Amino acid sequence: LPCRASLLEVVDVLVNGPHKTPVEKEQEESLPLATNDDRKQDYQSTSAQDASKEASCQKSDSKVHISDSIVIHYVSTLLIVITCYTVAVNVPGVAVVWAIVGCFMGYLLSFILPCMCYLSIQKRYPAHALESRSWVWFSWIVLVVAIVASIACTIQTITSLIKS
Repeated sequence: LPCRASLLEVVDVLVNGPHKTPVEKEQEESLPLATNDDRKQDYQSTSAQDASKEASCQKSDSKVHISDSIVIHYVSTLLIVITCYTVAVNVPGVAVVWAIVGCFMGYLLSFILPCMCYLSIQKRYPAHALESRSWVWFSWIVLVVAIVASIACTIQTITSLIKS
């Protein structure tokens, strides 16, 4: 269940603090292209930096992540199945589920995810972010308004479903 893996990763970061994902570790291990500036550097200082990076990676790898535990795997799967079963039994019709999910997902797909992707790209390439500072501010404003509107719309949908 990819949902469970993502949920456990979030819980793991909250409990153990931030750590590098396997994708980030793989990208860090790949060799960058050599430039003229890189060739001018002293190789001894580079090897000392590599040794310190390896030591820090070994320290972070020594932590046991929540998602690696078999007990947590089975407990989280059981909780997800029980939750889905409880919701399926107690909800009177599929229209109720579609109303709640549609309200939230409409804002998520239309406004929240595009703004978050744009902001993460700007964070990854900060030189470009300086040129488009007004777009970054605009994206933050749209993101905050969309999150508030999504929460308000979802609450309004739930209250109208409870009343009827």
